[in-house]
Amino acid sequence: MIGKRVFIGWPFLREGLVVAVSDSLFKYEKMTVVPGAPKKVVSNPHSQQGLSMWRGKADRIEHYYSKRCGVITGDIEVLIHVRPLKG
Repeated sequence: MIGKRVFIGWPFLREGLVVAVSDSLFKYEKMTVVPGAPKKVVSNPHSQQGLSMWRGKADRIEHYYSKRCGVITGDIEVLIHVRPLKG
């Protein structure tokens, strides 16, 4: 999924590029491991502060969609990090 184009911003969709995926333990990103070689997906563990930030962000997203958009998401286990595309 990393490196793929997706649509973001429901209900007013626009296109974005997935740059990372994270769960409560790791953040998965495409990085250059060896110079000149193709990029590989690397897992980086969250710091203690990063873990609390991840949980807070997941809670805010769940609250926003349930209270403002009327969508019950349930517990969020994975976050998709997306960079918006222009043009």
